[in-house]
Amino acid sequence: MQTLHLELQEGFDDDRVVARLNGVEILSLDHVTTRMQTGFAAAGTTQAADGKAVLEVALPDSGQQASTEINLIQTLWAGIHVEPGKAIQFRISQAPFGYV
Repeated sequence: MQTLHLELQEGFDDDRVVARLNGVEILSLDHVTTRMQTGFAAAGTTQAADGKAVLEVALPDSGQQASTEINLIQTLWAGIHVEPGKAIQFRISQAPFGYV
């Protein structure tokens, strides 16, 4: 088993966020808003089986969703941010993200 840290970062503005890993809901949050001083909005952690997996994040109220394939061979951090127009972007890291 590996640990997957989800970090909702830039661009969230009172959004409902749902995350799924291989189709299983792992995070559901309402009223997610980025703190402008830090670029951080919210976080969650889950355990997952080793191997390839599909991480999907949706903003149901705006109809936006995106997915990315990850390889869980070690603990990973998935930084998720929203571009103008609500396009969802991922940044996958083997180390924690820093916030000021």
